[in-house]
Amino acid sequence: NDEFLASADQHIGFGGAVAGEESAMPVFKDCTFNGNAAGLGGAMYWLDSTAYVRESDFQNNSAGHGGAIFITDSNMVIISCELKNNEATGPMGQGGAIASNASAPRIIDSEFSYNYASASGGGLYFAGENDPNMKNCLIVKNTANRDGGGISANWDAQLTLANCTIADNTVTG
Repeated sequence: NDEFLASADQHIGFGGAVAGEESAMPVFKDCTFNGNAAGLGGAMYWLDSTAYVRESDFQNNSAGHGGAIFITDSNMVIISCELKNNEATGPMGQGGAIASNASAPRIIDSEFSYNYASASGGGLYFAGENDPNMKNCLIVKNTANRDGGGISANWDAQLTLANCTIADNTVTG
C-alpha cells in the first residue's frame, strides 16, 4: 500500500501528489492519496495522458477544480476506488472529487461521498465533447453550491451511467 501525503499551495500548480502530461501512462494500485492540494487536481492532474487507478483511496484532497482528480484531453480508468471528503474550492470550483474536461474516464465499482464543490458537481463534473462512463458506482452525500450536487454534466459531455446509485446529494444554491 503506497501512501501519497503532500502539502502545497492550492492556488498554484497541478496535481498535488502526481501530475502527468503528454502521453504519460501510469498505473496505480492499492494507493492512498490523502491531504494533497493544488490549483488543479488536488491529488492527480492528467493532460493528454492515460492513467489507470485501481483499489485506491482519495480522501481530504483539495483544489480549485478537481478536488481529488483533474483530467483534460485524457483517458482514465478508475476501478474500485473510494473518493471521500475532497473539495473544489475555487471561486467557481468544479468537481469536488473529479473534474473531467474533454475526456473519457471509465469509472467502475467506485464510491463518491461527502465531496464538495463551490459551484458545480459536488461529486463529479464532466464537460466537453467526449463520452465518460460510470458503472456500478455509488454517489452519495455530496454538495455543490450551484448545480449537480452529485454529478454535473455540461458542455456536450455524453455521460452514460449504468447501475449507479445517486442519493442524498445537495445543492445549497
